[in-house]
Amino acid sequence: MLTGVAAIGCMPYLLAKSPQTSSRCVEYFHSAVRIFNAKLKALVDDLNRDYSDSKFIYIEFFESLQEILDSPSYGFNIKKSACCGRGRYNGRIPCLPNLIPCRDRDQYVFWDPYHSTEAASLIQVKKLFNNDSRSSFTYPMTILELAKL
Repeated sequence: MLTGVAAIGCMPYLLAKSPQTSSRCVEYFHSAVRIFNAKLKALVDDLNRDYSDSKFIYIEFFESLQEILDSPSYGFNIKKSACCGRGRYNGRIPCLPNLIPCRDRDQYVFWDPYHSTEAASLIQVKKLFNNDSRSSFTYPMTILELAKL
């Protein structure tokens, strides 16, 4: 499994370090990630062709996180700030032993300045394993299909 880079421009750490923005994410970072992910996905085809006894799949973390951030149906009310941390968007200082995390962590997409919450991660894993979305988050097959080989 080759995993693409997630939508890092939406992470509280980079939001906190960037100038004030009205958008939910810092697009500058997304441009570089999209280029990298496209090349990584193309590499999967090359690897599957060159090493036919092995199976390689691409995992699309960028779009799966974007879908969670874009869709209100997942129930997350806090999409820019971390549940645990300090500073702007709770993204300047990571969650340290003496910091008290939020009580309503299921409302947050991000646990700390860098990582998604358990609730957001569980949604991503289900989508990536079963590919149960209109979008394709795995290529050229789902993780479930790969496991059955």
